[in-house]
Amino acid sequence: MHETFKRSPSRTASRLDRLCWAIDDARICEHLRRAESALRGADHDLPPEKRRRRERHLDRLAAYRERGEFPTNRTEAERVPLFVGDDGTPCAMAHLLLEDGREDLVAAVIAEDPTARIENLSDDHPVVEWVEANGLTRAEAARVQPTYPEGVQFATTCGPLPCWLGCCCRWSSQLTTHSLFWKPGSGGRSCWPC
Repeated sequence: MHETFKRSPSRTASRLDRLCWAIDDARICEHLRRAESALRGADHDLPPEKRRRRERHLDRLAAYRERGEFPTNRTEAERVPLFVGDDGTPCAMAHLLLEDGREDLVAAVIAEDPTARIENLSDDHPVVEWVEANGLTRAEAARVQPTYPEGVQFATTCGPLPCWLGCCCRWSSQLTTHSLFWKPGSGGRSCWPC
């Protein structure tokens, strides 16, 4: 977690919340592993300096994935990814920017739209310029950013295990929502919309 964006700890999570986050973390980890593998295998004719920067950032992406600390969004009712999570943990792209000393770009994205996705930024956005200056394409940077199960998962390489993880995460999220709206003493009826 980057100290610049650290916030105070949230309330203690329920077991079901922790299960959902663990499943989501496993899904994100697998997504990042596949994205990194695809980016390492991509054939780009880059000048030596850009190739060096690209490899450095792919190594940083691998370290980020191996650390396994991903941003969470506990304030939105919907499952919306954040550039920097509620607890100050950056997403993969924000992590790469921070590791490169670009706190200014991360802060600018958060100020503009904390749910920003690389593919939605304008062509002249400073983050897009940074991506291209560091030997990545905009499409590759967008691929690094995972989506939630409602979106397209794992670009075009969705395998049975990650899809299963995505389904479990969605299922546990629905259970969490159900447990929040079910009121004991209501005759077993739920306030959760079916």
